[in-house]
Amino acid sequence: MKKIMIVLMTIVLCFGLSACGSKKQNDNNPSTQTNTQVTQQNTANESQNQIPNGAITAIGKTFNQLKKEYPDYVAEDANAASFLEADFPYLGLPDAQYSFVFFGTQEGDILADLGKYYGNQIKCIGATGTVGNIFPEMTTDLSFKDFFSFLGVKKYTFNDWKATDRPAPGALIFKYEGYDIVIDADDSQSKKIVKQSYPILITKGDKTINDHYYNKVFNKLYPN
Repeated sequence: MKKIMIVLMTIVLCFGLSACGSKKQNDNNPSTQTNTQVTQQNTANESQNQIPNGAITAIGKTFNQLKKEYPDYVAEDANAASFLEADFPYLGLPDAQYSFVFFGTQEGDILADLGKYYGNQIKCIGATGTVGNIFPEMTTDLSFKDFFSFLGVKKYTFNDWKATDRPAPGALIFKYEGYDIVIDADDSQSKKIVKQSYPILITKGDKTINDHYYNKVFNKLYPN
């Protein structure tokens, strides 16, 4: 019996040493550490992004795809935003959380005609709405400092358009999670406040992706 106990204890000790060695090897394995760090970093990045998933996944989809996913949405001829010297006809509804835009700085109210002729080719390049809708976790108006701290953004530009005749008093311009963002900042230059009600435009990628389709329709419907 004594010999049997000694044998069993030896086996247990060997397993214990083997497990410790394996753990130590994994701890010292750069590949294992890297994978863990990447997973943690990805999780952190995903939790940081405050833009609604529906707005993000819409970018790159065609007009027809979005019409199928949002059958009630219509191509509006009213401005979704008035900054950057551009009109932004959009696919959406006035009371929607956000609507979809197809041009970066293209004037013209012919999105319905574009969708009719090239709905399977023109692609969404961003979304528009209000600051509170695009960033729903922002539950109150914030100072510039608190707003950019909330987003984790360190650099931004405030353009007061003093040298232009643009209708908007000013705009906040910055990058967030790979998106180009413009906020119609109203009187924020003096008050340093970002209101939930401010219009906002987020875009990503090539903002001229639909321009040649626009030109084709414009030339067809509005000849000189």
